[in-house]
Amino acid sequence: MKKFACLALLILSTLSLAAQNKELNKDWAKYSRYAGANESVTISPRAVLMGDSITDNWAKLDPDWLREHHLLGRGISGQTTAQMLVRFRNDVVELHPEYVVILAGVNDIARNNGFIKLENVYGNIVTMTELAAAHGIKPVLSTVLPAEVLPWRKELGDPRPSIDSLNTLIKGLATLKGYPLVDYHSAMKDESGAMRAAYCRDAVHPNLEGYKVMEKVLLKVLDKPAAADRPKFQFTEASTLTLLGKVFPDTPKPYERMDFKRFGGWTSKDIDLLEMSSGIMVSFKTDAPEISVKALFKSISGTNASGFAARGFDLYIREKGKWVWAGDCSYGPVHEKANGLEKTLVKNMAPGMKECLLYLPTYSKETSVGIGIPEGYRIEKGDNPFRHRICLHGSSYMHGSNTARAGQTVPAFLSRATGLEFCSLGVSGDCRMQPQFANALKEADVDAFVFDAFSNGSDKSIEANLFNFIETLQSAKPGVPLIFMRSIHRGNRHFNTVADENEAKKAAMADKLMAQAVKKYKDVYLIDSNADDPNQDTSADGVHPAEWGYHLWAESVRGPILKILKKYGIK
Repeated sequence: MKKFACLALLILSTLSLAAQNKELNKDWAKYSRYAGANESVTISPRAVLMGDSITDNWAKLDPDWLREHHLLGRGISGQTTAQMLVRFRNDVVELHPEYVVILAGVNDIARNNGFIKLENVYGNIVTMTELAAAHGIKPVLSTVLPAEVLPWRKELGDPRPSIDSLNTLIKGLATLKGYPLVDYHSAMKDESGAMRAAYCRDAVHPNLEGYKVMEKVLLKVLDKPAAADRPKFQFTEASTLTLLGKVFPDTPKPYERMDFKRFGGWTSKDIDLLEMSSGIMVSFKTDAPEISVKALFKSISGTNASGFAARGFDLYIREKGKWVWAGDCSYGPVHEKANGLEKTLVKNMAPGMKECLLYLPTYSKETSVGIGIPEGYRIEKGDNPFRHRICLHGSSYMHGSNTARAGQTVPAFLSRATGLEFCSLGVSGDCRMQPQFANALKEADVDAFVFDAFSNGSDKSIEANLFNFIETLQSAKPGVPLIFMRSIHRGNRHFNTVADENEAKKAAMADKLMAQAVKKYKDVYLIDSNADDPNQDTSADGVHPAEWGYHLWAESVRGPILKILKKYGIK
């Protein structure tokens, strides 16, 4: 008898463990549902339809219509807004559509994942629109379809009051944010607020005739911006305007920072980094009320740093003598999908001619950059608003890693703050004062050099390269100031003793040799720099500052640099 009881307990515990393992391995948001289909998308769709079974069945009942209009269905039966929000990045953002059409809420009302307040359902929808807008995707809202009963949740009673309340919230969001609204509910309901019998196969799900009605309503909204609200745009290649911020202005390819035919000795890493457009600015004037950009990429950064800096464009407009941020945009990390997409930088501007400064991406490579304005308005070359030319050569700090926007790099900030043209030759992880860089820089037509030269490499590379680097430059540029900055403090040093020891060795070697250099060579300087606050709270990843840290760094060196430059008549 005891054996039988033990066996029964063993069987029950095994079954229980199996059930637990099955629950642990459950794909709650159903990432896997469209994983393969998403991988096969090679051309960004016009719109992604995000939703539940209503959207899911649409793609099954009328797939040819969706293909004809370049729409992708990403509905999953039974899903709530929480599940859609979780998979929104995979099934919408990474497909880089022009629009996302969000139809959601009935399963939340049905409590498919338990009770949820309508304001929280609304919050999930708001967050989806914010995610879309943050990635340059235009959100389109939809009213929840009518239903007089939820067949799988009859015990909840009449859903119509809840549907009406949620639709009121959705319509309010559309009005508040100016988002297009697809009012399926009005088109599909009967006098009682239920779905018309001719349009549904049950109380909730449309039949093919119902989807045909929905298709007409949707197209009317999607076609309206292009046909009526938005004028036709003309695009001007940025390289035909005024390009600034390049140490070598006349490179064969305008959005690269080095002339690889003129100078040699480059490693593959050097070339990869110098092909990136970090620090390049476009100066132009326009009287247009709206400005957009359309780019073609050779490659586009997939870095964890901000996409608005690494693969985005950043616009400033001069107002009352100061450069004021005006707008930005970001592209997705797959250049085949990003190529040719038009992104809005700013719109609804007041009349009048505007001086504009557009910063190019920090970590991507462009073969074409079109600046778009509505037809009937003017765009022309801008003046160079900056005096002199200062070369900034350095590590990923100078390149702009982890800045939030391309216009928040240290060279960009210093240019706007001082009126001097600080030209960026930042090369992430690759600034060790190597001979190939010295040989190129000695030919640069600049008035001064500023170096973040001690952040990469090691104490050994500093010892091996520093004096040769200085002598190579001074042999061709006598009397030109060479300003070296102490490396900024890395956040990971504070508790990581190994990192602290390695950084201390570099700093000690740099200080030792620079003490000799400022005595041995004329026109050589060493200045302090700082990107910290007392709580070590400015680091983005333990190595690079976030945007506030970069601002602190730029402010810490601005005064000392200007004081030195003033000695040379540079002000």
